[in-house]
Amino acid sequence: LVRMEDDIRHIDDLEGETFCFVDKMSTSGNLLPREHIYQQGHDPDEFIGEVHWSGDHFQAMRDLIDGKCSAAAVYSGAFLSADSFGIRTGRTRNLAITGHIPQDTITAGSHVAQADRELIREALLDFDPMKEFNTERLGSTQRITGFYPGDPQAFDRLREILEREAVELDDL
Repeated sequence: LVRMEDDIRHIDDLEGETFCFVDKMSTSGNLLPREHIYQQGHDPDEFIGEVHWSGDHFQAMRDLIDGKCSAAAVYSGAFLSADSFGIRTGRTRNLAITGHIPQDTITAGSHVAQADRELIREALLDFDPMKEFNTERLGSTQRITGFYPGDPQAFDRLREILEREAVELDDL
């Protein structure tokens, strides 16, 4: 995101500027935006003038609006629900969509019996917030409408990025 009034039209316009990132461990608030800069032909470590660590996606938007940075990286769920947290998103605009990441996953540990794994899987796949709670979705930021079977390949692109960035999966 960038501020509506700023004359920033392309990622190249941000060279040497301050970026509001969420935190070092955030996929959507740090890793993917860095990858996007890399895909545009720039080394993120050289391209970014300074990093302002905002701490969370909502604070990154506030920091952008307050002028602490020229661009902020946030995930779409935070942007869509920001108004309910008093954040005036109309003062920002989307400069780039930096990538897609699968939503959080729920997995049963290896110590869980196969029969119990199947019960958990069935319960999650059958979950309907309207039926259970009389609401279309749960949560103001994750906005859960249901679950679907995961596809391990959905994480392949993230694995490639993590490998190139030399991020240890154990660190995440």
